[in-house]
Amino acid sequence: MDMPIRIIITLFVAVVVALGVITFSQKMISNSKTKMYTFDNEEIEEERMIEVNTVSNTQIATLAQSCYLENSNKELEKKICFVILGDVEASESGVLSSIKNVDEDNFEVDLSDAKNAVKIKYNPITDKVLVSG
Repeated sequence: MDMPIRIIITLFVAVVVALGVITFSQKMISNSKTKMYTFDNEEIEEERMIEVNTVSNTQIATLAQSCYLENSNKELEKKICFVILGDVEASESGVLSSIKNVDEDNFEVDLSDAKNAVKIKYNPITDKVLVSG
């Protein structure tokens, strides 16, 4: 009689663990799909996607400045300037302090979700470059 009880308890624990893993996986997959959906809705030119090992403050600042100077008062619609793929080791304050020759008020930096990619986008309505993860 002791053996069937052990089997039932073991099966119950296995089912609970499996359901926990499935639930966690579904949340991760849905979050990934949401992030990918934001990239898929906007056209990105092939040469605007940059792959590096690590993304630094100066790399982001240089590309953000380039995006601003290239599009400021010229573009009439939102445009993704660059997508940088790589391990993000940059911070908001580090990027803003690395910006030279252009007023920092023309940039909005939010790297809170940035882990493996950074998107640099120009918004003509606000005349700002948006840097996000």
